[in-house]
Amino acid sequence: MTRFRRTRPFWGCLILALGGWFVLRPAVGSFSLLLGLGVGGAQVYILGGGMIAAALVALVKPDQRFFPAIMAMIFSVASLPLANLGGWLLGMVLGIVGSGMVFAWTPYTQQQLDQGAEGHDPAEDPAEDPAHDAADQAGAADDGLEVFDGDQADETDRAERRPVPAGPTAVIHADADAADVSR
Repeated sequence: MTRFRRTRPFWGCLILALGGWFVLRPAVGSFSLLLGLGVGGAQVYILGGGMIAAALVALVKPDQRFFPAIMAMIFSVASLPLANLGGWLLGMVLGIVGSGMVFAWTPYTQQQLDQGAEGHDPAEDPAEDPAHDAADQAGAADDGLEVFDGDQADETDRAERRPVPAGPTAVIHADADAADVSR
């Protein structure tokens, strides 16, 4: 269940559907109210039902979340004058917040999901780990690349230690006026 929630805009969809329910709730409770309102009562069902449908579409097809989120935002704002003050304002606010969360949601990468399955926090930045930094520097040294470690070495010293890459490249020195092209 955790993997399902991490691969979808779950909380945004839940808040959006709850907002749609608050917009829809006053009209659902009373069939006589719907008959009395006539066609005007249908807009409550269109707005509230549209918000709930947008939440379900975003939950089922998270890669298509942008259009349902925009439509839900429009339905939420339109519910203020058209549907009982937007479900007593609560439905409108929940709809706006939920559709914003759905729109802003980004999926985790496969590496982040695997780390989350192992018990690590996927939002944790691996660059803050000192062991990770040492492994990066060791890997860069094996590749023949220089790792900038924060020392303020002068340009001539750094230029002498820089390996020459294979293939056509253009090397531009800050103190030289022309470019040196090595092939």
